Amino acid sequence: MVAACAMPSFGTDANQMNYIEMLSARQQSQAVSNSLGTAVDVSAYKGNATWLVQIGPAAVTNEGTTTFTLQTSATESGTYRTATNIAGNAAVITNLASNVRSVGSVQEYAIGLSRLSKWARVRLANTSDTNEYSSILVAPMKSQ
Repeated sequence: MVAACAMPSFGTDANQMNYIEMLSARQQSQAVSNSLGTAVDVSAYKGNATWLVQIGPAAVTNEGTTTFTLQTSATESGTYRTATNIAGNAAVITNLASNVRSVGSVQEYAIGLSRLSKWARVRLANTSDTNEYSSILVAPMKSQ
C-alpha cells in the first residue's frame, strides 16, 4: 500500500498553471493489477483543472484494457469516491491497448476543482498487461 501525502506541484508554466503528479511514470505491468496513486491535497488549487493520463505505446500484443479513475475524499485516509464533472460524468479514462498500440496517447478530462474534496488520487485497474503510464493534474493555485 502506498502511503498518502500532500505533494507539491513539480512545475509551473508561463500561464501559472501547476503540474501535480497523480501517478508517477511507471513501467508496463506484466499482470492484472489494481493500484492507487498517492493521495494529493488539492485544497491549495482553484478553478478549472485538466486531469491528464499519458499512456505509452504497447510493448507486446496481448495488452488489455486499463482504466484510470480520479477519486476524491474529504480526508486523506477516508473513503474515496469517483469524482464527477458538473454534468455528473464520472472521471474515468479507459485505454484500450489496441487504440495506442504503436504510438501511445495522452488523454484528458476537464474538471472544476470545486467538484473535488480536499484529497484526490488516481486508481488504476487493468485486465492484462498494461502500457507504461503516468498521470498529472494541471491547475492554478489559489494564491495566483
